[in-house]
Amino acid sequence: MRSENDIEVKLLAALRLVCVPILLALTSSALAAEVEWHTIGNPTAGLPVPTNLVLTPANPSTNTFISFVAPANDDAVYFNSVEAGSIAGDPLISVDPTHEVVSVAFTPPTYGPVPLFVMLVSGVDGFFGPLAAGNWTFQVVGNSFTKSYTFTVAAPPSPPPPPPPVRIAMSSNQVALSWPASATNCVLQISPDLSPGGWSNVTSGICTNGSNCVFASSAGNQAAFFRLQTQ
Repeated sequence: MRSENDIEVKLLAALRLVCVPILLALTSSALAAEVEWHTIGNPTAGLPVPTNLVLTPANPSTNTFISFVAPANDDAVYFNSVEAGSIAGDPLISVDPTHEVVSVAFTPPTYGPVPLFVMLVSGVDGFFGPLAAGNWTFQVVGNSFTKSYTFTVAAPPSPPPPPPPVRIAMSSNQVALSWPASATNCVLQISPDLSPGGWSNVTSGICTNGSNCVFASSAGNQAAFFRLQTQ
């Protein structure tokens, strides 16, 4: 005969299986995100107990995945992740791009025996991103505590503008090249052919004429190619 307690436990477990997918559906986003209990101490390859949020890379940008380690559940240490789940619940991570918040919350505790193996856990670790540029909050939320941390995601630097076009003019046996003098981040280069390693900087003969830089050279029988290269 089943007891009322057995029925209640199984009913709670069934409700948990239904509620977890709903929670994931409500909090999920297009961004990648994953979290699990953080293994420490034993085995020896485990990392120390986390005492603060650690991001890798420390200064993330909009095109990087971000790994993290964070303390959780008042820095308690559990025998293994099953025990941690049975007491505090399994961690779930969500990303809210609108409010720039990454949250780790815990599901209702699981039910059942705890396996007798030592795999000490404390805190949580995982990854998320890429994230949009901005000032973000990372928070770990439990039944009786909330740990909040802030970090910044920087936009990658803008690529330098492309070099302006080079104008060419011929007068008698002189070839004159000109380009805007405002292109101070560019250098004129010359090569006898278009091979990648044949280019060298033009170091003399360049003058300024109004708003343009001008380089003049006598025309000859030898082929020569010119280009502006961004420094």
